Formats: sequence, structure tokens, C-alpha cells
Amino acid sequence: MGMNSWQSFLKGFKPACYENLNFLTSETLAKLHMYPSVDAETGFKVFFQTDDQKKQFLWKIQQNAPGSIRYERVLGEILGFPPKAVEYYTDHLERQEKDPEKETVRFRQEKVGISYCGVSFSSHISTLYENVIWLWERYKQPFQANIKATEYPSDELHMFGVDYLDYEGLQEADQQAKEILNQVRSYYSSALTHT
Repeated sequence: MGMNSWQSFLKGFKPACYENLNFLTSETLAKLHMYPSVDAETGFKVFFQTDDQKKQFLWKIQQNAPGSIRYERVLGEILGFPPKAVEYYTDHLERQEKDPEKETVRFRQEKVGISYCGVSFSSHISTLYENVIWLWERYKQPFQANIKATEYPSDELHMFGVDYLDYEGLQEADQQAKEILNQVRSYYSSALTHT
């Protein structure tokens, strides 16, 4: 059963959701506006299950504008992402500020997408297995996890579904994603030797 972020939030699975208000129906907006919220970037809001979560979020982001690395770290935590995924993404943002071209190449070689129970994020390939286990332990919902890896330069997206608590299936998806990213690394290694 696939669901998006706000559906997971309304079912009480996710602690918070970050939504583009322009893409929500008036019915969905009415439901979400029953929850505490804060404005984020233009056209976006963060909705919380409780006022305490909202207060904690506001306290943690003091003097940090949306899009800043500190803001993104706190946002990832409150949205219910695995700690290692939050760390990976904010490290990526820091490296991207320093050398965008180099970081784009690195990101393509090591990033996988993970979606489970309305929680979708980027993960380093080395922590894919650990992050899915973390999700299963935290959310405990019998839904399929989806692992996404993108080939480059074709941008072909590969998706691997893993049933809830299927550790063997998770190992297989992890291995398949690693093989795809190894091909991406080979592409860049080859491109570097031919320049």
C-alpha cells in the first residue's frame, strides 16, 4: 500500500509533514489545517501532530532560515527520517555549497531513494539496509518499502519493492541497488580516463 506524506501524517504514522499547498485539494487542506503548523518556504507549510512538536521545531530552528543546513537537519528529524539519512542529506548540502559540480557527481554515485509508509528520503547506499530496518522498527506498518536507484547517464530509474520485515528481500534490493551504483561509478571512472 503506497501513500504519500500527508496521507501518512493524517493516519497518525508520521510525526509531521512538509507540504506544497499548491498541490493539495481544498478537502486535504481543510483536514491538515486542523493540526498545528508553521509556514516554511513560500507556498509550503510544516504540519505537526501536536503543539509540543511545533514548539520544539520552532525552538530548534531559531535564527535558521528555510533552506539552511541547520533548518534542513531539524526538518528531517521532525519529519521522521532516519538519523543517518538526515546526516547524509545535510552533509550533501554542505559539500554542494563548496563544490556543486563535484558533489553532483558524488551524489549520483552513492544516492538511493527510500519510501516507506509515506516517508520518502535520500540515503547513502552504505546505509540503505540500516535505514529501512530503522523505518520498520519505528513505524511498524505492514507496507512495502520501495528502494530507488538511478542509472547515469541514461537516468533510468530502477525500483525494488521489499515487503515489510522481509530481510532477505531487503538484502537483495540492497545488492541490486549497489550494482546499479557501481555501474554509475564505472561510467564516471571511464569518463575521467577519457578526458
